[in-house]
Amino acid sequence: MRITMLTTWNATDGTSYHAELLGREFAKTHKLTVFAPTFESMSKDPHHLPIRKDEDFVIRGFEQTWGSRGWVDDRLCNENCDVLVVESLDRMPIPNLLGMFPKIKAKKVQVIHEWALPENPGYYELDFDAIVCFDRRYKTMLVERYPEEKIHIIPYPCHPCVTDNEEKAREKLGLPKDTLIFFSFGRQPLTEYHDYLWLANELGKKYNLKYLVVRADNPNDSEVVGKTLRGRSSFCEVRFERPLVDRVYDYLHASDIHLIPKGISSNIVVSSAVFQCLGSGTPIVIPDTRYVEELDKEVVKYRSNDRTHLKMQVSRLIKEETFRKATVNAAEKYVRGNSAQKIAERFMDLFLSL
Repeated sequence: MRITMLTTWNATDGTSYHAELLGREFAKTHKLTVFAPTFESMSKDPHHLPIRKDEDFVIRGFEQTWGSRGWVDDRLCNENCDVLVVESLDRMPIPNLLGMFPKIKAKKVQVIHEWALPENPGYYELDFDAIVCFDRRYKTMLVERYPEEKIHIIPYPCHPCVTDNEEKAREKLGLPKDTLIFFSFGRQPLTEYHDYLWLANELGKKYNLKYLVVRADNPNDSEVVGKTLRGRSSFCEVRFERPLVDRVYDYLHASDIHLIPKGISSNIVVSSAVFQCLGSGTPIVIPDTRYVEELDKEVVKYRSNDRTHLKMQVSRLIKEETFRKATVNAAEKYVRGNSAQKIAERFMDLFLSL
């Protein structure tokens, strides 16, 4: 089967991670071409930072314009593919695609990553054979604009389970052996770390503790970011790098607990970091917000803005081996059921049914 994907690619945001997991699975057994946004247009979006060399099947083939007119490579119409998969349509040159879509004879599938229904009327004029969303919340939103029979729920794919020796990982990263290590990575707003910095101060009174924060900030901002975070906790170590997934997993294997900073959102959202890291064997702690409302015992949730509850949940992970093992086991079970391979197979089943 020849598959073309029109999507973001090779970036650090959640939208790209979903597409890349699926795309690499498709490429193992099928002919794949990916049309991705130009680096110049991506650079205007702070969430899109290229982190690796493009694969041979990637074409930088459109401008990311957030729905307005822009450049799209004419090769999109000449791919002669069987299926066209479009993800993050709201970022694309929709007026151009309206003219190109009738020329593309492939079955067309849209993956909805948008957290609310876009207002751009052109968004709904593009004709798709199927609409894919991650869970029931998205479907409830989408039936307002699409026929229910076109909407299919296929969960967000997970990075496969990968475990490793903690001592080996710490030696590789230059981290101390006999220390309780909390870990966070990403570029969340600094206010979203405040609960965890407070937690480090609280538990640092009792344990030999380090809160390791890996940030992918612009070099011009790193001094201020580091000073701000360390200023709230002497137990905080800040490293500035833009790690690939394998490097993130090194940090996870070296850590005792993965703390994911997330603010409160009223929109329909998922946390790509959770699905990326569930299979590491390191338990995840995260605020109980819409980002994880479809998950249960796979992660350890604490009530947002309730630091006492946060401290209680983390203390349980430290002291209660049964609780820790149950969390890790539930996470690994979820990952095995929703691995990138299995989710790609569900997409293939959908393609063949159209």
